[in-house]
Amino acid sequence: MVTMRPTLTVPTRFADFHQRHAGESILVCGCGSSLNQLQEAEHYVTIGVNDVGRKFHPDYLVVLNGRHQFSAERFAPIAASQAQAIFTHLSLGIDHPNVVRFLLGQRGGVEVNTLDSLPYTRNSTYVAACLAIFMGAKRIGLIGVDFTDHHFFAPTGRHSLSAELARIRQEYARLAEACTRLGVELVNLSAQSAVDTLPYEPLAAFSARAKSAKSLNIVSYATTPVAGVPKLLSECIERCTPHRCRTVWATHRYGNGVEFAGDVEWQHQPDMARALLEAADLVIVHNGHTAAQHNEILRHKPVITLAHNYMWNVDQQFVKRGLPGMVVAQYQASLPEFAGWQAVPNPVPLWDPLFALGEKEQRITIAYTPSGKHEKYPPGHRLYWHSKGYISTMAVLQRLAQRYPLQLLTTQSGQVSFSESMEIKRRAHIVIDECVTGSYHRNSLEGLAAGAVVINGLGLESAISDVFQRTVSAAPSPFVCASLATLEMVLTDLIASGPQRLTEQGIRNRQWLLQHWDFSAQWQQFWLPQLANARGKMPPAPNAVQAVKLPARVSVSAPPQTLCIQTPLTAGVSVIIPFAGNQRTEQLRCVLLGLKKQPEVKRIIVVELDRSANAREIATGLADDYLFAYTQQPFSKSRALNIALPFVTTQYILWLDSDLLLPEGFIQQARDECEHRGLDCLIPWDTVYYLGQNESEQIQQGVRQPGDVQPVHQFQSRRGAQGGAVLVRTDFILQHGGMPVQFQGWGGEDNAWFHKVSVLGKIDYTADRKRALFHLYHPLSSGYCRHGEHIAANPHYQNNFQLLQRMRSARSAATFSQRYPASAWHSAPWDATQAIVCPPSHAALAQRLRDFYGDALSVTPQPDMQAVDLSLFNPDQAALDQTVLAVIRHICTLHYPLLQG
Repeated sequence: MVTMRPTLTVPTRFADFHQRHAGESILVCGCGSSLNQLQEAEHYVTIGVNDVGRKFHPDYLVVLNGRHQFSAERFAPIAASQAQAIFTHLSLGIDHPNVVRFLLGQRGGVEVNTLDSLPYTRNSTYVAACLAIFMGAKRIGLIGVDFTDHHFFAPTGRHSLSAELARIRQEYARLAEACTRLGVELVNLSAQSAVDTLPYEPLAAFSARAKSAKSLNIVSYATTPVAGVPKLLSECIERCTPHRCRTVWATHRYGNGVEFAGDVEWQHQPDMARALLEAADLVIVHNGHTAAQHNEILRHKPVITLAHNYMWNVDQQFVKRGLPGMVVAQYQASLPEFAGWQAVPNPVPLWDPLFALGEKEQRITIAYTPSGKHEKYPPGHRLYWHSKGYISTMAVLQRLAQRYPLQLLTTQSGQVSFSESMEIKRRAHIVIDECVTGSYHRNSLEGLAAGAVVINGLGLESAISDVFQRTVSAAPSPFVCASLATLEMVLTDLIASGPQRLTEQGIRNRQWLLQHWDFSAQWQQFWLPQLANARGKMPPAPNAVQAVKLPARVSVSAPPQTLCIQTPLTAGVSVIIPFAGNQRTEQLRCVLLGLKKQPEVKRIIVVELDRSANAREIATGLADDYLFAYTQQPFSKSRALNIALPFVTTQYILWLDSDLLLPEGFIQQARDECEHRGLDCLIPWDTVYYLGQNESEQIQQGVRQPGDVQPVHQFQSRRGAQGGAVLVRTDFILQHGGMPVQFQGWGGEDNAWFHKVSVLGKIDYTADRKRALFHLYHPLSSGYCRHGEHIAANPHYQNNFQLLQRMRSARSAATFSQRYPASAWHSAPWDATQAIVCPPSHAALAQRLRDFYGDALSVTPQPDMQAVDLSLFNPDQAALDQTVLAVIRHICTLHYPLLQG
């Protein structure tokens, strides 16, 4: 069980905010002038103070001064605040639906260890920072906490607490030390703040780790590699903004062998590509071209078209619908056909090792790696801007190499990969782009990043120079301008200056790029207005949410509207236990024996998802069904739970971990409560008692009882855990699908389920604060790992966490169903596709199997070693469902010999 918390109804009691944002990043926002640096505040988790509402409405507001201490002008934004909750110890006399009262604790204190109070000082941002700790933040960034002259909204003069700065600095220093002991980062995001006892971190760097349910999911989409820019743009957005961004493209390589760092290629991962597009809040479509299979999804998405080429090579489909168009700020942006499109700098991820400053060779080295070997096209030719002057440039280099001891790094012998091209530039003193058209290209930017002197034709065409100057706010160009006619002379002068001076100039060029090509600044200046434009013109959502339709492999009828299952369902509870590995078999035996004492349990199903059937002997003897699903893939708790669904016979299901013991009468009490409260799902426990190793072994041996043992640790469901034991109505799963199957390993799937039901149905914790579970000891369980060892041991944890955050961003039933549609078929206990041989007499059985499992089964007319022959089974239509289960059991047993040989 992990402590990831979904988006819930906002509490009204102070104590219920404890650990509400466990593990997240929180911005604490004061009213200093540096608050004006904050853009997109709505995409962070924020705690503001006083009248920050003049700039934006924070998630939470802290007010520690009475109404009489504010001017009417400053109190008005407080009274009109749209924060989810206003935290105060006072009676403010305002009409806000959720004023949360708390007590002031120790003055100057640093311990946040009670459920009714917070430490305090004379400044409210200190209390706001303590509130962030109380809420479970892992990273806390302060902005607008300056204590310098003026507020963010006006030149208000000297700060009222400026005379107390020495004490304030000490207070924050002590708080930072306490945070460090807790494993919490506390940083100041303002370079101008007088609180210099806190470590400084740029806002962009904080943003990279501040992803939350409020972050946008952005997709950088392309049908071609586009010189690798789609992936580089994703990296920049991920690194410098509060948003998430993935690259979805057809392929990451060109036919000539040039390739770039990849992400999701829909030629190889079509389902993943589709899922990312469906979950996207914004799509950046490079050159406007789309694949036919994605058009329906993109028709309902906010889209920005980013042009990299001539207009004749750009699809204007989205721009014609009124959505924004952007064009890279090179020659393209100077063309009349792009009038009205926003010019934007080509993204450069300067932190990426590929773009690092390189160590130069001892002798002068010149790099020339054009994307093609074109010479020149006449002005007006449709390919004029692809001119590279290749033959002329190579001739110049060869003549110079005969006169000087140069090293030439070129593509004369063939194209190189992107990483090889960057390595060449890092070694070079001089990088040549092209000296024909008057433009600059990515080669120029890459050369600056590598610390080289860069030669191109910028300056030959005034219109292109004007575009460049607007991009860098009129900063002087770092490039050396040359035409083909002057290239040899320019190179001769540079060579004469020697390698030392060239190296020094290259270092200055990189510094220029760091100062004038910062993506976080470019995001705010160029991208944010277009992003707001695109989202403001979002096409209307379709009237009905359609599930993703999977291609059929055989000619059968369309899938049913809900999952198939044995009917009618009977009263009682079916217990499903997922299992893997060989470390917990004795715990499993103990749990199964305990379930025999729960009268409401009508069926026990154990699903083992692994390469070895370690639980076979125990589960076949103590469970009603044992399903072994051989897999080469990582264990997926979600998949294991879903595999059991066709074998459920009851109105309720209990998902139960294989190391949890239940008290007497637990399941009946849980079912009665769920039914009485009209819930679709219930977290039926309040506390988990973690038992020691020796005590657990004694319980497994039958020597002791769980209730007689002193636990070594305990955990409560209301602190964020929503797994371990979960009771759910079977008919809810049939309608909306089971556990989200995108999670691998463990971590996040239970919390994603909680969010799913909270959006699509009704879920809650038990009202019985005495209802407990007993956890049998095993290594790397979260209850015994005080330093996160269980997280470190799980390679999928971070990906699961990010997936959970994306799911939480879908806050309405329509949005969630559109992004994460329920599967029309059950999860199969096998990887890939299982072939079945179907004689004509068994067509109805084949159809019923397909009703259950869809594309996971394929019908073949000829027997083979991998196919299951349906003629071995009873085709009686009156018992088709039972026969389906018999077939599935048979398929599961086919894997046993493989594992014992």
